[in-house]
Amino acid sequence: MQTYLAAKNILTISSVRALVLSGSSSEVVYSSILVAEKWLDNQCFSVFCATGECRHSSVAFIRYLNASGKTERLNRMIAQLTKFRDTKGGWKGFPYFFTLLTLSEIESSIADDELKYALAFAEQRFKKSRIEEPYNTRRNEIFARVQSRFGQSLLNHV
Repeated sequence: MQTYLAAKNILTISSVRALVLSGSSSEVVYSSILVAEKWLDNQCFSVFCATGECRHSSVAFIRYLNASGKTERLNRMIAQLTKFRDTKGGWKGFPYFFTLLTLSEIESSIADDELKYALAFAEQRFKKSRIEEPYNTRRNEIFARVQSRFGQSLLNHV
């Protein structure tokens, strides 16, 4: 990410997601979620934006939609993501591991299709990766989660 706008968007989306996941019955939490949702619904990434750093925000918003149970909208957003496949197991311009993490949390056939697409290239991608800790460990955890979902074990070969 290059700007504070993208960081602000992602932190805001992640905070609202955390409030939703808390399951709190507090009136303050409920009001906070409503205010945030009103703001979120007026952002370009809430209908999927693939311009610049909004791609990161779109992925964060997909993650939020999953937590909030908005399945129809969630599936529409993932359908938009599929149009950006790069033929290398990723999505052109989208943050690879954040997208993979997000999809791994979603139980749907469209998310499964994207994860299977990514896994087909996982070994090649990891062999080329020379990322330092702590990122490599977290990325391995994400891949292990995805692999176990489909009964695969690619990381043993990477």
